[in-house]
Amino acid sequence: MQRLLFKDTTPFRWVSFYFFGFFFIYSYFLPFWSLWLQSRGVSSEDIGLVLGFGMGIRCLANLLVASQLKNLEHLLFMLRALTLGMLISCVLLVFSGNNIWLLGGLTLAFSAFMAPSIPLSDVLAIRYASDRQIDYGKSRRWGSIGFMIGTAVSGFIIEGFSEEAVLWVIIFGLITMLICAFRTPVPSITIDSESSHQAKPSLRALLKNREIVLFLLIASLIQGSHGAYYSFSALYWKDQQVSESFIGILWSVGVVAEILVFTMASRFVTRFSINSLFQIAAIGVVIRWSIMAVTTEPAMLVTAQLLHAVTFGICHLGMTRFIQTKPQQMAIPLQGLYNAIPASAAIALTTFAAGYLIESMGGGIFWIMAGLGLLALLLSWSLKIISSTSTFKVSDSELSV
Repeated sequence: MQRLLFKDTTPFRWVSFYFFGFFFIYSYFLPFWSLWLQSRGVSSEDIGLVLGFGMGIRCLANLLVASQLKNLEHLLFMLRALTLGMLISCVLLVFSGNNIWLLGGLTLAFSAFMAPSIPLSDVLAIRYASDRQIDYGKSRRWGSIGFMIGTAVSGFIIEGFSEEAVLWVIIFGLITMLICAFRTPVPSITIDSESSHQAKPSLRALLKNREIVLFLLIASLIQGSHGAYYSFSALYWKDQQVSESFIGILWSVGVVAEILVFTMASRFVTRFSINSLFQIAAIGVVIRWSIMAVTTEPAMLVTAQLLHAVTFGICHLGMTRFIQTKPQQMAIPLQGLYNAIPASAAIALTTFAAGYLIESMGGGIFWIMAGLGLLALLLSWSLKIISSTSTFKVSDSELSV
């Protein structure tokens, strides 16, 4: 057993499988957790509260880890511990019955363990990419492949075994993921001797930097626009007589396009400025959610889903490139801030809003999401704030020791 768990593997295999496993289970949690909660008797308003608070918890968890994790050498331990925490939360959910407090509390616990796994695995991948041990885009695409496979079969599994299958698939996925996570990537990440002796900038110091704040604001508008889609598209499409199997296919279509973007990232992403990448993503947001606001015609839904490669994929690559331009000791706090604010807090706010508005507005909720993309586009055009040649300065008193 010890040889099985702690067997050496390459950095590319370790990172790629972690991405694959995480996004496979995420492909069940993200689109279908609302259906699972509904099957346990939770109302739409309460689902919005639970998922919205879950995003809030994710924000706090990311900020906590970003502020407390001092050393890149601790990444593997943290990722293993977080995966175990997710597994324990899901096992307890099996016995939660229809108790809204248990369902909500354990969902929040799962969200708390899940949230830091995203930025920390990205930091590990970015660090290995900087060491030229892996190609970030080709490794990250395995997360998209895991998500695609999960969504491709999820609708059929749910139709065949009911919504309760969502929880069991996540549990079995986490068990496999945890076993593989205990393997050790060789060689380990390289820690610059100069960076290892430098103090890490505090979150407060980062948030005083105008460039970083504006970057987070634009990213928040783009990522936040996905709130209604992530939490309520499955319920909305089901109400519009779209089958669960086709809903799973729709999610897969978006991920296929995302995979292509990550696969080709190294060929085209450096040809655009970071600000241009966010402008492209913002334009995609306006077009995508406008389509979803006016129609549920299958061909148009497929078109909208293909734009996920732009609204999420290009935005994510812009964030990755932005972090790569900064000093090594800023990697964890910057990644934590990105996942705490744009990828958690912003989505939490739009999820709260969608929970209260989806029943009265229906597809009209996506006009609001499109408006967020327009704001991001106008902000990026007017300020021109992202620059790979920018510098970052903080005083000694603002450094975490």
